Amino acid sequence: MDNKLVLDGELKALSLDWAEKIYNSIYRAVSDPTQGMTPDTVKIYSDLKEWGWFEIIDIDDVQAHEILLKILAMHRYKQLLQNKINPRKSKWEKVVGKSNKRL
Repeated sequence: MDNKLVLDGELKALSLDWAEKIYNSIYRAVSDPTQGMTPDTVKIYSDLKEWGWFEIIDIDDVQAHEILLKILAMHRYKQLLQNKINPRKSKWEKVVGKSNKRL
């Protein structure tokens, strides 16, 4: 099997899990005002609200769940893929220009 396909599948699974957690957090907070959201979730909720997603679809709808899940997962997948292709450099690598790990 092609390594890229395996990697894509892993990233997609991670992205979908993350998106499900975010959606559930938003759903709980909207359904029950006593529930809170993490700052990251609040930012995502604010972005969705500013773009008018909650005017178009009802968060209680099954199709809304599927649509928002795919949107959130796509965004997360792109982030994970970018980080995999171009991993962030450590502070040491930024200053010295090479990894401090001995080979």
